[in-house]
Amino acid sequence: MRLTVIGKQLTYSCLCCMILSKNLSKIKRTAVSCDDLPAWMFRNCSYELAGTVAHILNCSFSTGVLLSYWLRAIVTPVPKVNKPFTFSDYIPQSVTLILSRLSEKLVIQKWLRPVIPPALISDQYAFKPTGSTTAALVHFTNYDKKSGRKFCNVV
Repeated sequence: MRLTVIGKQLTYSCLCCMILSKNLSKIKRTAVSCDDLPAWMFRNCSYELAGTVAHILNCSFSTGVLLSYWLRAIVTPVPKVNKPFTFSDYIPQSVTLILSRLSEKLVIQKWLRPVIPPALISDQYAFKPTGSTTAALVHFTNYDKKSGRKFCNVV
C-alpha cells in the first residue's frame, strides 16, 4: 500500500509484534475506560497480547477503517470551582480506550512525524515527545530577551 503525504511517497509497513510488545509494556497507569480493560493487564501481558493487538491494528491501518468501539469515551464533568453552579464551572475530562490511544501514538510515531518537515514544527511544543509548557516558556522568554520585544510577563 502506498501513501502520498505532502509530496512524499510512503509505503505502509505492518507493525510487528516486537514493536507492539515494547509499546504495550510501557503503558502508564490510567483510568479504566468503557472496555473495562485495565492498563496493568496490557503492561504485564504485553508479550502475550502483542500478536493479537498487532493483527487488529494492522487490519485497521491497512483498510483505513477504525473500529467504531474505539471512538467511544467516558466523559466526566470535573468542577473548576469549589461550588459549581453553571455548566461553565465544569471541565470535561474524557477517558478513551487504551488501544485507541496506542494506535494514535503509533500512527504519529511511525507515519505522521517522519513526513512533517522539522522546520515546520520547530517552535511547536505540544506534540513533541520532549515538549512541555516549561520548554515553551523558556523558548519564548529567551526569544523575548534576544529580540528586545515584550511578548509576555513570566512570573
